Amino acid sequence: MKDKLFYLSWRLFAVLICIAAIIVVLTYSIRYESSLCLGIPVKSEDQLSDYKYTDITDADALILFEGEPCAIDAQTSTVYISQEIRPDTGMHDLSGKLTTANSEYELFFKESSDFESLASAVENGNSFTLVLADSQMQAKKYNVIFTTLPVINLTGDFSYTNIVDRPVNFGRVCIWSPFDPQLGRPSVKTSALEWNVRGATSADYPKKPWKLSLKSDSAEQNRDLSLLGLGEDDDWILNPMNTDDTDVREKLMMTVWNELAAETDHNYPMTVGEYVEVVINGTYNGLYHLQRRIDRKYLSLDRSSIIMKGSYNTTAEFPREAYEIIYTPLSDEETFDTLSDIGMPVGQDIMNMDNYVDVSLLIQLGALRDNKGFKNTYYVIDRTDDPRLSLVLWDTDLSFGINYIYSFTYDYNTMINMICNRCESSYISQLYPDIDTMMAERWFELREELFTKEKLYGIIDENLEILKLSGAENRDVALWGHAHGDRDTVESMKKFIEERFEFLDDYYGENLEN
Repeated sequence: MKDKLFYLSWRLFAVLICIAAIIVVLTYSIRYESSLCLGIPVKSEDQLSDYKYTDITDADALILFEGEPCAIDAQTSTVYISQEIRPDTGMHDLSGKLTTANSEYELFFKESSDFESLASAVENGNSFTLVLADSQMQAKKYNVIFTTLPVINLTGDFSYTNIVDRPVNFGRVCIWSPFDPQLGRPSVKTSALEWNVRGATSADYPKKPWKLSLKSDSAEQNRDLSLLGLGEDDDWILNPMNTDDTDVREKLMMTVWNELAAETDHNYPMTVGEYVEVVINGTYNGLYHLQRRIDRKYLSLDRSSIIMKGSYNTTAEFPREAYEIIYTPLSDEETFDTLSDIGMPVGQDIMNMDNYVDVSLLIQLGALRDNKGFKNTYYVIDRTDDPRLSLVLWDTDLSFGINYIYSFTYDYNTMINMICNRCESSYISQLYPDIDTMMAERWFELREELFTKEKLYGIIDENLEILKLSGAENRDVALWGHAHGDRDTVESMKKFIEERFEFLDDYYGENLEN
């Protein structure tokens, strides 16, 4: 009996020892994991005090995030890392791994109280200290900026001297997304690419607009890639939003129009885009809008269709001078012959009038002086059944009062009361003598839900919140400043929207009465 009790006691003791050992291991493991951020240790200032800080040759190339060279501003030694960060996100919640390209080096984060309030630190643009060190205690310090926006790193030879000289260059792009809608998780995507400066007068701004053409590694073929939930394509644009100090105007116009287009069968979508932060060849370039280009693929057009774009030649008298061919199955001569002069289809009425009215009303709503002529408009001729000409707007940044700020020839009251219908065309007014009534009736239909102050304010505020939480807008302003000083603000834009609605309600109300 005593032997049995002794045996049972010993077994119980052994079990307790095992449980204690497991608890110790788990505790140590939890503590160890809690001292890691992005897979690297977080050390106190005392633990890092023995390192000798110096410049390490080619150190920037050694730091990888998710296996790809980090987006680093070389001049300030600042690393930009994309993360999904919520109010309760802690450092152990951050996703991805920081590693080094050379096993002789290690990475450490320096302890910071900002790790306890990450969301606030990101919004305020606070940086964290990252240390790259070798076995000889030689080290280099980096600043880490966490952003809730995707980060794009562009690398490759590039040269640009003026608006005429804009060579196409071959390079590489890496895009880190904090949440990829296609995958339902964070992603990192890379591709070879050709890239060049795009745009007209905007190409001579210090902050350049870019055209990105994704390529196979050999550069012999185009490569489609799905980016940021915007669809799959090889053709992309980085829009610097130079003229819009609020950074929300084009996003507002795209959202309103694309919601309208989704509810109708007579409208094509405008471009779509998402905010990103961009580093180019080791230099931080600030906040951009990554956008799809308008082409046959994006509009889901049959190969028999034609796409043309209004040029910047505002004095053009002939189609060849007024339009740029984007896609056509015909010869250039046959394509230009489809329009007898600016906005005039040949021989018959092929205008998609439902589309014409909706586009005209969007131009009217935003006071889009830069879009009311043929320029900054795509002309889509669907030739599958009965030919039909539709319009798709482009480059809608000069909207909601910015012309008043941007131009020396318009004052505020002129902009509020400006009529910018497209129906000055004699072709339209002759074919549709009741065009004013058609537009007035459609205006009040759209005013019920989509063309409302609350709707537009909601879109503006939603995008401002995205920019605010990322901290990106402050970084962009610190780098590039404001184009219009303190004249272009969200408050002034909202005031313009409210007064524009009042004017247009009166204007179209009178048209219905008459």
